[in-house]
Amino acid sequence: MNYIIFQSIKTLIKKLIKDTRIEIFQRLIFTRNKLKLNKRLSKLSNNYTVHICKSTSIYREWITYSGDIALSKEIQVQNLNKHINFLRIVFPHGIRSNKELDILITSVNTEGKKQSNDSELSQSICFKPQNIKYLRNLNHIDIKINKKIKEIKIKKQKYPLTIQTIEKIKSNSIKTIYIILDAINYKNFINSEGYKKNLKDEQSYTYKAFAPSTVTGSSLPSLLTLQPVLTHLIGDYNQWFYSSNLEVLPPDLQTITEIIKDQSEYAEAYTSFSKSMPFYNYFRGFNIYNSRCTGNNYSPSALDLLQINFIENIYFNSQLDSSFFFAHDIGAHPPVFPKINLTNKDKDSSNNSYNYSIEIALNKINLLIEQLKATKQYDNTNIIITSDHTESSPSFSKNKYHLFPSRIEVPIHIKPAKNCNSNKLNNLFKSKDFIPSSYLLSKLFSIIYNININHPTYIFNNICWLSSVYQYPERNFIYTLGFDQKNEVFITVVMKADILKSKNNNLFIKELKIYLLKNKELTNVYDDSEKNRIKESFSSYVESCRRSQHIPVKQGDQIFL
Repeated sequence: MNYIIFQSIKTLIKKLIKDTRIEIFQRLIFTRNKLKLNKRLSKLSNNYTVHICKSTSIYREWITYSGDIALSKEIQVQNLNKHINFLRIVFPHGIRSNKELDILITSVNTEGKKQSNDSELSQSICFKPQNIKYLRNLNHIDIKINKKIKEIKIKKQKYPLTIQTIEKIKSNSIKTIYIILDAINYKNFINSEGYKKNLKDEQSYTYKAFAPSTVTGSSLPSLLTLQPVLTHLIGDYNQWFYSSNLEVLPPDLQTITEIIKDQSEYAEAYTSFSKSMPFYNYFRGFNIYNSRCTGNNYSPSALDLLQINFIENIYFNSQLDSSFFFAHDIGAHPPVFPKINLTNKDKDSSNNSYNYSIEIALNKINLLIEQLKATKQYDNTNIIITSDHTESSPSFSKNKYHLFPSRIEVPIHIKPAKNCNSNKLNNLFKSKDFIPSSYLLSKLFSIIYNININHPTYIFNNICWLSSVYQYPERNFIYTLGFDQKNEVFITVVMKADILKSKNNNLFIKELKIYLLKNKELTNVYDDSEKNRIKESFSSYVESCRRSQHIPVKQGDQIFL
């Protein structure tokens, strides 16, 4: 007996209506924002961002390119005078959208004896219709240059283009892969077979740290900026990604890719969640920011797409002296991969499925490692792995208090490159230290890139301030978890969220509520003097986090199109 199963017409119609509604709303709102902000376009200098919607009925996908010039049907860049490794031509409508492509590149001949005027050489590349049709309909092509370029011309096209000039830079050869595995806790990570077999060795380091927040919406911006939640204040779960009122990263708070821009020739990102879409401003500093929100269909995941990139772009990646790749992967976030045995109880089945999902994620990382080894890039690549929070059990709800240590105890694993100063990693922290992961990561990146990333001080009066989260769904209050080293207890401070956005928060200390955290219950602090010590400590922590007064901006006030 053969069976043919189709999706129900009712399901298909519901999906079509939902997708059409989203498409209409995002087009209307983005277009309105563009028209509203057109007067500010002339004030922009060299920030040309192209967000390409490639969404389907299966997933929402956006690919963001940071262009060197404005979108134009005809391109002419003069007096460039840069040593270009690759010229990338970006086609927002796909390579095949233009029937022909004529490129004229004028290079400067600096070989031989040094002359007062370097000679110039013009070379052209021409793609005829049959050549265009022979190519896959990608959104960019990379042309190997490796010369000092003076001028780039592209003849008039049917659809507008932009370019990226990927330069040779004078810096150390540093390659880094930064991976966030969602919802993985420290204990299960170090006890996994994937960790023991493929990651744990004498050349690597693994630390226990505390995630910036209990939810991805606040933790991810911390992991991308290497700053605590009380610095960036991002955590909006009410607004859709296309909403004008969506709170996004302020322009004066740098991402890690912006911080290391002068030391990395190229940066690319892959993400899998709605809360990591480019419209939160997380794309800044990346040449390409790939965001594919797949709902409950998590294959291919961010790690899968990164692996595909390394296979399909092996020549491009191998020609880079320095690069930075970022992946925010599904990890063990629900829905997890099922692993069920006949003898399992409900809880055992959940635990088995959770651990199985961790193994799958680590196996993907191992495949990536094998690819790096096969292309002889492994020894020269820093690999950093962490998580944004721990497991989300079936009973988890962000609308209930959940700022428990078990929710934020995450691993930070680093396999340093051979040219990294590993001596500084040996005794970076004691195993018993209570460390915010954003702080530890800031120290790791500072060592790798020989820079000083200024992270707020998190220890005052023997209290380590570890993690923060909004009270959902209203977000009127913020909870912050600390560890009192004097009394060896966890404490929670509750404060009004609006106070943090005020530049004058000198009186906020009177508004604080202090609780002891015992057995996942909040109880009153037992001593007034201890309560005052905690308030003074937290006040100093807030002052350290708010020293630059970063405040989220509304997406409607940003230019995306």
